[in-house]
Amino acid sequence: MNMNCLKTLLLAGGVGFALAGTLQAETYRAATFIGDSDVHTKEGFRWFFEEVDRVTNGELTFELFTGGVLIPAKTTMQGVADGIAQAGFTSSGYTPSELPVANALSWASFVERDPLVTGLAWADFVMHNEMQYNDFRKNGVIPVGGFATPPYDFICNTPKPLTSIEDVKGIRVRSPGGLISNLVSALGMVPVAIPAQEMYQALETGQLDCAGMYPSWLNIDNSLAEVSRSVTTVDIYSNMNSPIQLYDADFWQGLSTEHRKVLIDVSARSMARTQINYGSNQKKALEMAEAAGHEIVAPDDSLRGAIQAWVDNGMGDAAGIARKDLGIADPEALFAEFMTSIDKWRGLVAGLEDRFDEEELTALIRTNLTDTVDPATYGMD
Repeated sequence: MNMNCLKTLLLAGGVGFALAGTLQAETYRAATFIGDSDVHTKEGFRWFFEEVDRVTNGELTFELFTGGVLIPAKTTMQGVADGIAQAGFTSSGYTPSELPVANALSWASFVERDPLVTGLAWADFVMHNEMQYNDFRKNGVIPVGGFATPPYDFICNTPKPLTSIEDVKGIRVRSPGGLISNLVSALGMVPVAIPAQEMYQALETGQLDCAGMYPSWLNIDNSLAEVSRSVTTVDIYSNMNSPIQLYDADFWQGLSTEHRKVLIDVSARSMARTQINYGSNQKKALEMAEAAGHEIVAPDDSLRGAIQAWVDNGMGDAAGIARKDLGIADPEALFAEFMTSIDKWRGLVAGLEDRFDEEELTALIRTNLTDTVDPATYGMD
């Protein structure tokens, strides 16, 4: 059975179920390839959909499928567009040809190192910039919000910690694709593009020497500490160009304006909770790993200098890659437009009294992002 037929049957089944009466509400499906322990799954999915259920008095109820059990990582966006799930999470880096604009903007986390700024700037951009919005809309999905992970470090199972540019030569490191893989190659390392949930086994079996990932995957969001020995705190990249939730366009357009408003509004607190938890877990994870025997090391001048030189020299020709490989006609104009969003959110974040205060951060996001989106028209094209 092809995807279109399956979608037709699923939608038809949903309509029939809804017409059967009000004794039992429709239950929809939400799919993510990330496991239950990750912050995004906890806050961007589980908490979010539970809150949506509460706010709508059970009128919008979702069954969650995590860890890729319903749809694999690299086909989640297509699976949502085809109605296998009505909501989902996709990492833009897995589908560069389908999401060229999002992938072209991945350079931003090398220029702005604060993931709270980059995550909210991109969330704003995807919901207000026509070119970025259409990156998703043309694939049959509606993007809502965004976030940024903490910066990536090298979590390694090598005989000794990696500190110098010579240490990293030939090291096989997991990277999610795009510019981060180009940086890894420029450092003389070997990038291995595998989904995050496969890192544990790859480190354990020797397929990887290191995992490029943020520290909380050592012992809070995952258990990579069991298959690694050291962490090099390179702080080189935040994954910041994916919606916090996305929706099947047919499902979205079939909702009432009131229900679309709930999904947009609750996403504001979901974004705040996600960023707060990501931010607070990193120091704790490194301290726990060090106490358990991991060596936590900083890159020396040679490695730090090589990384900075790559950034200063155009990040491996980010504009040229966007033009030639991703088909962006005028990447310089796109980059300049996105920098306007970066500058806006730099100022807003700088004005926070406490970036870890959920109420203050939620209010900032609502006032400057989600309240500026009209649920009567957003995603209805």
